[in-house]
Amino acid sequence: MSAHLESKHQRAFEQQLDLDGNGYIERTDFVAFGVRVLSACESSPTSAKGKALVGAVLDVWEALRAQCDIDGDGRISPQEYHRGMTGAFVDEGGGYDRAFHPAVRAVLELADADGDGTITPQEFRALQAALGTPDDEVDAAFQRLDAENRGVLDIDQIDAAARQFYTGEGQEAAGDLLFGAS
Repeated sequence: MSAHLESKHQRAFEQQLDLDGNGYIERTDFVAFGVRVLSACESSPTSAKGKALVGAVLDVWEALRAQCDIDGDGRISPQEYHRGMTGAFVDEGGGYDRAFHPAVRAVLELADADGDGTITPQEFRALQAALGTPDDEVDAAFQRLDAENRGVLDIDQIDAAARQFYTGEGQEAAGDLLFGAS
């Protein structure tokens, strides 16, 4: 794995996943992640979109646990995460699509409050706050993704950027800045 991809994985581990800051990813971190996103999007876990998000987030946890929890202790260390992410979700064809893609879509569809298939700057800011992106980096990420200066981002566009962030080896792609600068 490139140093660049490892840096992005480390940022995701610390910023988005290890929400209690104990140095491990656990199921409770994924539950907390779901709560943060639901709260930021002002959505109920019992709504259709809320249920989809909760289910998808817990599916990601189970996929990560199955692939990354090498010692079987029910938690994932940074080393296990990097090794498992690379082997199962980056290198293996289709791994990202099976585990992460449904959760990314569920998060984006929840953030799209009016259901028009786009994310406004306000929706993007709320979502990024829930994802732990530093406030001073959110607008730059939006502008980088909004290459056509439309003032909104298509869900498919953000979905592609998320794939680039989690699996892309190259640098300088818009998805590399999706969750702030590395």
